[in-house]
Amino acid sequence: MRTTGGGYVKPATTQLNLLWNIKQALPPTSAICLLSYSLAVDGQYPVQLHQAVLLLKYLVLDQGKQPKNIALCGDSAGANLILGLLSHLLHPHPSLPPLTLPSPLLGAALISPWGDFSTRAPSFSHNTANDSINGATLRKWAACFMGGARADNYNQPFLAADYWWRGLQEVVHELLITAGTDEVLVDGIEGFVKTVEAAHPSTRTLFAPREFHDQPFMESDDEERRCQQGKVLKAWLVARM
Repeated sequence: MRTTGGGYVKPATTQLNLLWNIKQALPPTSAICLLSYSLAVDGQYPVQLHQAVLLLKYLVLDQGKQPKNIALCGDSAGANLILGLLSHLLHPHPSLPPLTLPSPLLGAALISPWGDFSTRAPSFSHNTANDSINGATLRKWAACFMGGARADNYNQPFLAADYWWRGLQEVVHELLITAGTDEVLVDGIEGFVKTVEAAHPSTRTLFAPREFHDQPFMESDDEERRCQQGKVLKAWLVARM
């Protein structure tokens, strides 16, 4: 189950090369289900989280798919949405219908997760010239997505305290978290990794040298072959499906 990035304001246009290449390497019985969630111009938080909950409910409860055979994959804002979904499985959102799965999900891959809308981390200063995004752009996107909503552990999961993630292994078996060392979000991602690893030891991480934000899903086929995060993501998914 795939949720795309784009700051909740941009549609998935350049992000399908890697997705297609991964599909080609998977068994023929596997499928990729892409959530076409509402962009912020049409619906603000928690609309997108509700849509993710409904899709997972459809796959498991309506279509009879086993959670042990479902991997979640999201990049940037899509990874934000995956973390919101995992949070909902642990602590049902007060405004959304609860969802209880019969068993844990296979795994969740989070590529350059955007989990904190603050832009004060040092990496915003020393990586601005290296990255594909910047603090000013992220602030605009966050404002569009949030509307009048307040920050919480579903829309900004990096703000959640350690206790929030207890029991995560009962919801999802494995986690993969990747980022590039040249991205402005890297400090926040490093902090989140320390928090989530305490609750979920089966977490694999990669901080790829000299790679920028969401690089695996931003590149052409030729460039993709040189992207360390893309190679790791593809291998991780293929080995588990």
